[in-house]
Amino acid sequence: MADKHLVLDEDVHRKLKQRKKETGLTVREIGNSVLRSVLWRHSLSDLIGKRLVDSGAISAEEYTRIREEAVREATIKLHNTKAAIKVSKRGTIVTGSWEVREISCSSEGLYQVLEGWARDGRGRPMPPHSHAGDEYFIVLKGRIRATVEERETEVVKAPGCLRVPAGAVHSVAPLTRDTCLITVLSPPEPAYLVGE
Repeated sequence: MADKHLVLDEDVHRKLKQRKKETGLTVREIGNSVLRSVLWRHSLSDLIGKRLVDSGAISAEEYTRIREEAVREATIKLHNTKAAIKVSKRGTIVTGSWEVREISCSSEGLYQVLEGWARDGRGRPMPPHSHAGDEYFIVLKGRIRATVEERETEVVKAPGCLRVPAGAVHSVAPLTRDTCLITVLSPPEPAYLVGE
């Protein structure tokens, strides 16, 4: 089989180098181990949940609630939206391969509308994060890849829409250089109020 390569962000490369030095394993061995672990963990948690529900130990609703709490706890460090963004000299928000500007924000604090576009062709996602309110992505041009609450990745192409519920940890990447979207948040995200 021909070698295939993943394009990783710089922070991931640094962590892999550090782990390689600590363990003596190759980057390939570390990467495969981590990916298998993450992919298997999701399947294992679903199997354990199914057994608990099937045995009557807990209800399906209880399992769903416990799993959602565990996902939030496991990703608590990723919830800080402010840490996931930078403000450019132009006053736009820059995160991953995205550049974003605020179009509108209601004075009553009901909603915020943002325009986002791919600032490069690297397809880098914004870091995983969450918001207090719902978020709606309306893809106007191109395609996006979204991961919500550790579920399988979803690809949304124009014209398409994706809703991310309040509190859900999510990450979105532009898949094409011409990707453009509108995002509506309700209530507004304080970290995105760059003009204030």
